Amino acid sequence: MKIKTLLWPAVLLLLSATFAVCQTTQLYVSEALPVQITCNKTVNLVFGYPVKSVDKGSASLLAQKARGVHNVLQLKAASPRFQQTNLTVITADGSLHTFLIDYQDDPLHFVIDVVSSQSQHALFADLTSQKKQEEVAQNAANAKPHLRRIKDKKGKVKMRLTGLYVQNELLCLRIKVKNTSSVPYRIESEKFWISDQKQIKRTASQSVLLTPLLMPVHDSNLAAGSESELIYVLSGFTLSDHKRLWITLNEKNGGRHLKVALSNRHIVRARPL
Repeated sequence: MKIKTLLWPAVLLLLSATFAVCQTTQLYVSEALPVQITCNKTVNLVFGYPVKSVDKGSASLLAQKARGVHNVLQLKAASPRFQQTNLTVITADGSLHTFLIDYQDDPLHFVIDVVSSQSQHALFADLTSQKKQEEVAQNAANAKPHLRRIKDKKGKVKMRLTGLYVQNELLCLRIKVKNTSSVPYRIESEKFWISDQKQIKRTASQSVLLTPLLMPVHDSNLAAGSESELIYVLSGFTLSDHKRLWITLNEKNGGRHLKVALSNRHIVRARPL
């Protein structure tokens, strides 16, 4: 009997813990939002924050981010009359959005604003970090430009580093691109890497490619006679004396590739935000 008496508190404690876990799980359950899609028309889901992750329940559902923006997800059916499926989307504010997707020849809505009341917060530390990165980028955009000499020019297109800032162990680069030619300048890609000061043929191990934590949302087509300001956020770092941070903008179907280099002297003098 003594053994049974001692076991009862443990059993009750286990049942209480199990009930508490069930209650916690229920807090994250929400009713999925119904969405109708078709084959020959696009349905747009507009979120309040950039889309971080997309999971489709079926290959019959096609989903892609809208070109040039991060908070619009475009949906279309790969085939008609498919069985109902689901879609899960996580946005940068830490919200988990769920949808039930049905086929309809003529959907009722083609633009759907997804409000926060339809979402439940997912606890992801990296999503919280993105909000901080966006705040740093905005602070850099509002800061006063302080650099002029780090620049490159080709075919009447000029690239200039106008600001280098640091906040919360994040390095923020502010770049202005100006097109004074009569031909549009289309940015195909941006590249950041660390390599030796003298550029010669070398193995991949001697060059370190960097991926910005936050890329600017911009129109890749810079019209003739126009300019654009780009802001990139990277993890903070320093360089050895013989190393350089190289930044390139590559023109699509053209040869006006622009490149600048930063030394450790520039990086350690980054202005605090």
